[in-house]
Amino acid sequence: MLVRRWGDSAEGSIPNKLEWLGYQMQSWSRSRSREVKENRVELEERLDFLFNQELSDEILEDIMEVQLGLNLEADKEELFWEQRARVNWLKNGDRNTTFFHNIAVQRQSRGRIAELKDEYGGKTSLNEEMLKIASNYFGKLFTASDLGKDEHLFGLVERRVTASMNDMLLRQFTEEEITQAVVMMAPLKAPGVDGFPATFFQRYWHIFGSKVSRYCLSILNGQSEVGEINKTRLVLIPKVDKLKNMSHFRPISLCTVIYKIIVKVLVTHMSSMLGSCIDEAQGAFIPGRLISDNVLIAYEVLHSLKMRKKRKRRNFALKLDMSKAYDRVEWDFLAGMMKHLGFHEDWIVLIMRCVCSVTYSVCLNGCTGEWFSPSRGLRQGDPLSPFLFFICAEGFSILIQEAKQKGWIRGAPIGRERFSINHLFFANDCILFGDASCEGAKAIYDVIQEYELASGKRVNFDKSLVYFGANVNSGVREDIVKMLGVRWL
Repeated sequence: MLVRRWGDSAEGSIPNKLEWLGYQMQSWSRSRSREVKENRVELEERLDFLFNQELSDEILEDIMEVQLGLNLEADKEELFWEQRARVNWLKNGDRNTTFFHNIAVQRQSRGRIAELKDEYGGKTSLNEEMLKIASNYFGKLFTASDLGKDEHLFGLVERRVTASMNDMLLRQFTEEEITQAVVMMAPLKAPGVDGFPATFFQRYWHIFGSKVSRYCLSILNGQSEVGEINKTRLVLIPKVDKLKNMSHFRPISLCTVIYKIIVKVLVTHMSSMLGSCIDEAQGAFIPGRLISDNVLIAYEVLHSLKMRKKRKRRNFALKLDMSKAYDRVEWDFLAGMMKHLGFHEDWIVLIMRCVCSVTYSVCLNGCTGEWFSPSRGLRQGDPLSPFLFFICAEGFSILIQEAKQKGWIRGAPIGRERFSINHLFFANDCILFGDASCEGAKAIYDVIQEYELASGKRVNFDKSLVYFGANVNSGVREDIVKMLGVRWL
């Protein structure tokens, strides 16, 4: 059926062919659903009949054949509910149909939004009005400000991407890379707007893989536009139990598989040389580094602050909470950081085409809102976003290093105080270490402010935490907490 339908849709681009194929498969699925149920009932009745017959070789053969048919139907049902449940940690075992069904029901119940408040405090439970509230909220959140161009910060950025690295980035894209990207995808991740999960492409790659590969290569080589496959559904994931307003949700982007194929190829080209561009303070997602390394370092520093009561230097640790870390990234700042780090202009254009061509539609309680175009922000759910976020965060690291060189920030000493730690990054989280004094806290606050103005990001000081060394007196602690507006751990 798939071969015939794909052949029937010979006209148009790959996205148009997939859209047409989706409609055809939905129609086929609806007609098949009743047949499947009737077939299962018929097999069960047939099995009951055979069990009541006198055993013989023919009857045993029929029983095995019917049982095999029932097993196949059960496998299909289990796969259906597994896709709905989105459970990744359970790989093998007995049939888990009931388990997957229960998880899917729980997900649906937890994901359903009963009521929302608008920006003026008015409440509504109507899907249409809640969609407008969500669309307006994200429309404003993803609108660029006048920030993103800090010549002082850009002047501090050293060129780290060499000519040979740029040659590696811009090397010829191949069909083998496209195929490898498809193979490496998680098969049952939530699909994008076209409704096709990665498992569909993996299973039927032999049918349309060559055409999809050529289409992806045409985008990577600048011959086709990205926007056609860059339509993204925004689904709202609850962050708290009692949902009241839009700040209680985390937006997750459901990108199409075709788009993910393209950016996974870009990530493959870029990941091998990111270690040369990103400061060692960042421990996540960089080849050759482990986020657990930073966890261990942070533990040792905090332990040292707690135990060394007679140390002359007094320090504190500040754990920052970045508000909407991905959503507030200014595109001008991202492009500026890439340019000053030494990325080739062609590579920057290719990356920014993927970032800037996105259009969003909010999905709420099974309903979808109108499409809108953002002018800032990175997507949670885009394989490219973590690496671009690190490039932006490198600006923060550079400002901290400048403050250290000028003696404004000294960090927390390690061991016998031969060297100190200024900051540690954990993906989109970070810990800063400074002198426990009003001057030390002010120096860190000034660095944070400049980074906010440059990148568009915002630190939520209400949710940020400060931890003081055991030798810091209560008066100094209270002054620093008041100055920074953070919580005292």
